[in-house]
Amino acid sequence: MQMKYYRDPNDVVWGYDEAQIDMGYPFDPMTQMTDDEVNAHFAATSAELISALKVSVQQWLDTTARASGYDSLASCASYINSSVTQWAADAKAAIAWRDAVWQACFAQWSAAQSATSPVIPTAAALIAELPQPATYGWTAHAAGA
Repeated sequence: MQMKYYRDPNDVVWGYDEAQIDMGYPFDPMTQMTDDEVNAHFAATSAELISALKVSVQQWLDTTARASGYDSLASCASYINSSVTQWAADAKAAIAWRDAVWQACFAQWSAAQSATSPVIPTAAALIAELPQPATYGWTAHAAGA
């Protein structure tokens, strides 16, 4: 369901499901709504979008670690006390990068959720804005190197 909202000249808010209009329902699908109802819907929608973004960010972290032969970023981080210099360095960089990424995400999501009209970026836009692995000393290399 894709809810849309319209505020008429009398400052009355109307909500409607775009799918109902597209399906050609013979009745008026518009429903009068209070500002609180609209705000509650946006809060739920924001929470759903943020939940999906969390998955995308974690996939990006894990995919980056997999490019160097680790099963996931968590697996890479487990090498923090490794006697193999490269693995220990990877773990140190991965942990610093992961922490910076999640701190940036939570700060951005907190700001979005407290905004009157939240703007939630796409996964690609969010990831482009987040701290990048090279900034934290991450270097991609062949597995086991």
